[in-house]
Amino acid sequence: MFEDNNHIESDLLMRSILEDAQEEVPASVWEGVSEGLDKAARRKTVVLWWKRAGISTVAVAAAVAAVLVLSPDRSSSDFVPQDNGEELIAVVEKEEVTDDIRPEEVLIAQAEPVARPSSRYVAKPMTEPVEVKEAAAEEDTEEVNKEVSKEEAKEETVKAVEKVNENTYYPVDWGEDEDEKKHRVKTSLVVSGLTGTNSAQNSKRANLFKRPTVANGPMKTGISETSTNTTYGIPLSFGAGVKIEFNPKWSLGIGANYSLLPRKFYGTYTKVNSEGIEETSTSSDIRNTQHYIGIPVNAYYNIVGNRNLNLYAYAGGTVEKCVTDKYEVLNTSIIHKEKPAGVQLSANLGIGVEFMLGKHLGLYIDPSLRYYFDCNQPKSIRTAQPLMLGFEMGLRARL
Repeated sequence: MFEDNNHIESDLLMRSILEDAQEEVPASVWEGVSEGLDKAARRKTVVLWWKRAGISTVAVAAAVAAVLVLSPDRSSSDFVPQDNGEELIAVVEKEEVTDDIRPEEVLIAQAEPVARPSSRYVAKPMTEPVEVKEAAAEEDTEEVNKEVSKEEAKEETVKAVEKVNENTYYPVDWGEDEDEKKHRVKTSLVVSGLTGTNSAQNSKRANLFKRPTVANGPMKTGISETSTNTTYGIPLSFGAGVKIEFNPKWSLGIGANYSLLPRKFYGTYTKVNSEGIEETSTSSDIRNTQHYIGIPVNAYYNIVGNRNLNLYAYAGGTVEKCVTDKYEVLNTSIIHKEKPAGVQLSANLGIGVEFMLGKHLGLYIDPSLRYYFDCNQPKSIRTAQPLMLGFEMGLRARL
């Protein structure tokens, strides 16, 4: 019991001592702590100031960049914001046209101003640095429209299109201006075939038995016709040439052709030696073929024409030379040839029609009336019937 009381008393004593106990802090320690707190506050203030300065700088730079990007090039025109938000009209000055812009494009732009709904600016020349308003833009547009009418712009556009498409026309006279037709010379290549009648009804021809004959006097080797019953084959000609068109109405054709004149008759072949003495005489059917080379020249007059058909009249003449006059004695191996002198002259008159097969090719048919003059040529359908009906057909390739 006594021990417990001692223990309680000692405990109360210790507690009272500890309640009033206090450790004194040196003054230097408090000064250091205060100085450290001041430095931390100043450091926090500086960092916050730099952050704000950086954000402000970035914002200013972004604003300047936006202004530079969105601003138009002021070297050619000034741009004024449009407050009403309506469609804008581009005013084009004709003096600013360069070599890269065609005149017709400028005229169209002036006559019909282009609307640009997506743009927020109106273009004005640098020479007029005034504020652009809606009323001013409308007045400028009206002035431009007065200077160049829509009809003039349309005419310029049509001319430009015709200039681009000038090579798409057919190489003929249709669809071209009269001035161009008058000064243009066109050339065509011609391949033709010609046939004639083979009936000999004209017995009044004085030289019906002109050739072949055995002349009076010294005898010569040759053929003599002993019967008037002669059969004439159909005369055929083939040729090629050019046709030159000087204007839409007149043209000239020239070329070269080959003609074959066959016939068959009953006659006698007589062979004479160098002394003029008859060696052999053979009577039989004889086939005669004559070969001519000629140069035809014709003048053409175009009556009417369109894209599919041409109708024309023509007249001309031909000079021909007989290069071979051959006789074959049938049922024998005897062949006799002669070389006639002179040339055969003829004249022709006809009307023709040409059907266009394409842009550069035409098929033509030329019926004609032909007369062969008496030029002392071997007997043929031409000498027996000098007035003949000819029928020529061929192709013309236009260059």
